[in-house]
Amino acid sequence: AKKQFSLFAKYADYCFGIEPLMVDEQDINMFDRNNANEKTIESRMQALKKVFGFQAIFHTIRNVNENNINTYQCYCLSDKFYRSITLKTSLLERVGSGDAFVAGALYQIINNAPIQKTIDFAIASGTLKCTIPGDSMNEEINKIEALLKTNLEISR
Repeated sequence: AKKQFSLFAKYADYCFGIEPLMVDEQDINMFDRNNANEKTIESRMQALKKVFGFQAIFHTIRNVNENNINTYQCYCLSDKFYRSITLKTSLLERVGSGDAFVAGALYQIINNAPIQKTIDFAIASGTLKCTIPGDSMNEEINKIEALLKTNLEISR
């Protein structure tokens, strides 16, 4: 998969996720996201951005603790390295939260939002989806924006 994705990645302006992509022919192992820290994530993102020429590359961090609380955050490398807000919610369902994250980011990109606003909105979109059953989310933009304004845990 790394080889195939790497063939067409050079045609993308934006990349969501840091795998499966190869920075060179020897890069055959998957990135160890479970043991990665912010510095290793940033380094990987810089290497990929340099090789493929992305305008921006995004990487999410999602964790669920023993109390079923989901924590959602992301990093973005564009003109510089950005860190989103971190949002927590009781987890109903994680299915579709990645899609909601990407949809939120694309919505902001299309509307020419600054990167920080883009990633914070995307995190809020993905977090909100974790509270909604099913594969998809059809919520009004103001619900996502309200979540950003409160920046609190969501309970449903």
